[in-house]
This record gives sequence, structure tokens and C-alpha cells, in this order.
Amino acid sequence: MFLPWLFLASLTVIGITVYNISVRIGGETVNAFVFTTVLTLTALLAHSAALMTYKLVTKDPNLFVYHPQGMLFAVAAGVSVAVIDLAYFFAVKYGSLSATTTFWMVGGIALTAIVSFYVFKEVMTPMKMLGLALGLVSIIFIVKG
Repeated sequence: MFLPWLFLASLTVIGITVYNISVRIGGETVNAFVFTTVLTLTALLAHSAALMTYKLVTKDPNLFVYHPQGMLFAVAAGVSVAVIDLAYFFAVKYGSLSATTTFWMVGGIALTAIVSFYVFKEVMTPMKMLGLALGLVSIIFIVKG
């Protein structure tokens, strides 16, 4: 299990790095709304190709079976992505790439951990609390530095 996870997690690191650099460079030459529309259409095509490939490879008869609550959360995630894309684009344009990315990533991790503790009853150990505190300190050091 570790190697597949490591491979997939590494792809997310590469993906977010390319995303961050693309927003930084693209933000200098393209309108934010045009940029995020092209970004979204490209993601739609890529996701559709992955879905069709999965359908052909697995021949899963339940592929398009869904629950309305799951679709509601998919819409909520989609709206969140739109907010993230536009807000991040302008934050990078008006601030530094490293400070904006650190604030987004570490802030998102901290808030998700706190929500997970209260909503999903995940365990909050002293080591996790220390990690959150150090993450918040890292935001201060990078944003102020």
C-alpha cells in the first residue's frame, strides 16, 4: 500500500507545483477570468478522458450510479474550486507566490484538521497540536519574511 500511496501523493506535489507556477506566470499575461475558464475547461476534458478510460477498462456497470447527497457535495467542491482559483490567482498577483501558497496550504491543513477533530471526531494528539502550531508559525515566518 505504501508505494502506490507514495506515487499518487508525489503526483499531487508535482501537480500543485505546476499549478502554482502556472498561475504565477499566467497571471502576468492573461485575465484571471479567461485563465480560470481555460483551466476549468482543460480539467473538464482531462477528467472526462479519465472517466471514459476507466469505463472502458473496468466495464463497471455501476459507474454512473450516484447518490444525490454525493452530487450535492460534488457541486459544493466545484464551487469551492472556482473560489480558490480566482482568489488564489489574485492573491498571487498582488502578493508573493511563496507567501500565498504557504498561507493557502498550511492554513487549509490547519482548518481541515480542526474541522476533522470537531466534525469527524478524529483524534487530536499532542503531536498533531504541535504540528498545527508549528505550521501556523511557518505562515508567520514566510509571510513576514
